Amino acid sequence: MRRRWFLAVVALLAIFAAIEVSLRLVGLGNPPIAMRDDELEYRLIPDKKYNRWGNRILINSHGFRANDHSKEISGAEVRLLLLGDSVVYGNHFLDQDETIALRLSAMLSSPSCHVRVIPMAVSSWGPINQAAALSRHGTFKATEVAIVLSAHDLVDTPTAPDGSLVPYRLSPPIGAIGDLVEAIVERRFPPEPTTAAVPYETRARASLAALDAIKDRIETEGAGLLFVYNATTPERISGTLDEGLRLFDWAERHDLETLDLGAVPDVTYRDTIHPDAGGAARIARTLSEIYSDRLVCRDRR
Repeated sequence: MRRRWFLAVVALLAIFAAIEVSLRLVGLGNPPIAMRDDELEYRLIPDKKYNRWGNRILINSHGFRANDHSKEISGAEVRLLLLGDSVVYGNHFLDQDETIALRLSAMLSSPSCHVRVIPMAVSSWGPINQAAALSRHGTFKATEVAIVLSAHDLVDTPTAPDGSLVPYRLSPPIGAIGDLVEAIVERRFPPEPTTAAVPYETRARASLAALDAIKDRIETEGAGLLFVYNATTPERISGTLDEGLRLFDWAERHDLETLDLGAVPDVTYRDTIHPDAGGAARIARTLSEIYSDRLVCRDRR
């Protein structure tokens, strides 16, 4: 009897081990971890490496998905800062090298001049989060800044102080099996949005005020600013949403250069809002056409 129980336990452990290994092979068990932050609402833990769904995710010392870099520039280098949310971050279904920032850097750089494209972006960050991040980090000496916004960003404001709406895990899962269980629970029982408790217009005005602060900070640091509108796939068919039109109005009132990705052909998407690898490459190519003559290393002597 004891032998049977022993063999049953061994068989059960072997099954669990096989499931654990299989899930890790498909990219579970090692999700990016975030932490609460009084100013930013939440941020990614710096200096981390992950493998999510088979894709590399490297978080640098500043807490962003990019190669590490200093705040100061040395050598033949110029910088472009990309402000945004998950579109710039790249979601977890793009490899690090497939993100817009890394692709654009490769397109613009040459042996004699490195163009460092720095993403200041975390999933579900709205203008208020972005303004706080810019206030903390500055522009990293970038001479050009592009802010990538979608219609929903107009009313995407921090509204859940308990962290229930943070789009990342706040603690590591118990193995890949625990990760799978958490993922299923998150999908079946998503947290209730709390934005309804804050009037729509209140959120819109707060986001527009944050965008004003972003514009002022970038102008103070002497960088150029490009407004990039990321149209959703329904908008490509039916036209820009009212929230998007208000973002265009904000850019027009400040006489900002704009790029409407809804007018760019061949941008492919993984879902209604996030570009897939091919879409990210197409966006990078479009941006490279804008910045190829602007981001040029100057003689520093």
